[in-house]
Amino acid sequence: MIGLKTQAIFNSWHIVCQEVTMKRIVTLLLFLAFVACDEQTKPDECPSNIICTEEFVSLYTQILEEDLPVELESYRVENVENGETYTFENVDDNNAQGLYIVITDAEFNEVKKEGTQLRLVGTTETDTEFIFDFVVGHDCCHIIPLSGPFYQAD
Repeated sequence: MIGLKTQAIFNSWHIVCQEVTMKRIVTLLLFLAFVACDEQTKPDECPSNIICTEEFVSLYTQILEEDLPVELESYRVENVENGETYTFENVDDNNAQGLYIVITDAEFNEVKKEGTQLRLVGTTETDTEFIFDFVVGHDCCHIIPLSGPFYQAD
């Protein structure tokens, strides 16, 4: 009789363990299915419901030589990754201060969120050439400086 009771208890315990295991497996499968169906945002994508300010951002650099502003006769900014070239019209006051636009929000769609390499190439009246490298990204609303000699107003 003791053997039959022990066998019955073992069978009952075995059934309970199988039910618990099956519940865990079903729960795990449901969780994985939910996570797999969840809409994931890729690193370079922005959420569609983001709210941005309406300001227009321009990033500048200041070119100085011996602490004096350099007036460039011409300059361009090259997108090293896609080959595009950008030219900007500077205000005379900016030229006098050696300030030059590197990139603006108008080029937002050509900039990767995690970073895009740009190169500014400028020449003076005496054919002196200045070359500066930058990396810019965006925060899903505006372009942002990541590295390079960007001008920061005091």
